[in-house]
Amino acid sequence: MAAVGGDDVEVCFFSWRHALFGRYDIFHLHWPEVFVGRGGGRKARMLWLRAQALLIRLWLTRTPVVRTLHNIEPHDSQGTLSGNGTIRRFEKLTQYEIHLVPEPDRDTALPTMLIPHGSYREPFGRLPRGERRPGRITFFGLVRPYKGVDLLVRLFRGIDRQDLSLRIVGRPLDHELAKQITDAAEEDVRISHRLEFVPDADLVKEITSSELTVLPYRELHSSGAALVALSLDTPILVPDTTTTRALREEVGDHWVHLFSPPLKADALLTALERVRREEDPPPPRLEARDWERVRAAHLAVYRHVLGGGNDNQDVKSSDMKGSARGD
Repeated sequence: MAAVGGDDVEVCFFSWRHALFGRYDIFHLHWPEVFVGRGGGRKARMLWLRAQALLIRLWLTRTPVVRTLHNIEPHDSQGTLSGNGTIRRFEKLTQYEIHLVPEPDRDTALPTMLIPHGSYREPFGRLPRGERRPGRITFFGLVRPYKGVDLLVRLFRGIDRQDLSLRIVGRPLDHELAKQITDAAEEDVRISHRLEFVPDADLVKEITSSELTVLPYRELHSSGAALVALSLDTPILVPDTTTTRALREEVGDHWVHLFSPPLKADALLTALERVRREEDPPPPRLEARDWERVRAAHLAVYRHVLGGGNDNQDVKSSDMKGSARGD
């Protein structure tokens, strides 16, 4: 993913050593839930202790926290008082919110800026594409329960079309879900998978080999995965929400197809037929997500938080930002 940098901004991607002992002017937070351990094992306790140390460091040094909101609520609730408390402490230290999509109903006393998720044309544009396979339907990204991959597998197996195939690409975070996928593939030759983290070059070939990317999420607010597919000129089928309707209006009807959750076979087949009707559509309109615009908007936020809009001010931002491909 392209970093948000410029002549007077140095982006330092997250490491515990740098977060706790390094120098930076702003801490840019994306997913506070990653600081919350699962269960009560040694790793979870160590993560909790590190998170508390980081919170203390940010508080003592008065380091401003900027947070980018990717979702309304965490996808995987940790369900512990200590975990929820850690997330709330990061929220209390936050001085500025960046929203990826319009959120007119969100009640916040903090200053906010709408900065759309940047497209992936810049980082992926140089990578070779695959050859389109007629009938290929692809899901990609982290395989997590809320994404509805289990439902997609079940409904696909019920479709009596030998000209169609389903490809699932990504690392599972749930062993039972992974087993459901592998079992289905053993019983249905039309289903194949690559259940691991996939390098960018391989991911580009996987996506561009399909006619349609299907994201059968049970809920969707913003999605990096949707933008990856659109950046590679691959139509998507996504839940019908306020934000996905806005995305369809932005990029073009041919590229964004909607379904009312839960996904059903008819919606999947209808989207595929609509994709096939228009053989040579104009590319998705992603100009508003150009990274130069995204960089300039982030720089404006950083300057505001540091007090001033001084164009000559050097800024270091410790960016707690991982890959957004699987969201």
